[in-house]
Amino acid sequence: MNGQIKYDNYIESLEGMCGPYSKSDIPDVQMDLRGMVAYAKQVGKTVPELTEKEIEPFLLNMSFDEFQKKKITL
Repeated sequence: MNGQIKYDNYIESLEGMCGPYSKSDIPDVQMDLRGMVAYAKQVGKTVPELTEKEIEPFLLNMSFDEFQKKKITL
């Protein structure tokens, strides 16, 4: 009985998840990730803590505003 409850909880958790993304859904963004990580370490932050102005120089083929418009929403 306990196994069935865990399985039911698992199935319920899957219902709230979004489906897989196709390649066409993912924006073509080129970033200098190595440089962004090195910069974040240099200023004593993690990458998610960086501001828009700090991230933009590492976006190679678009501006930060374009990146925000094209990002995938859940």
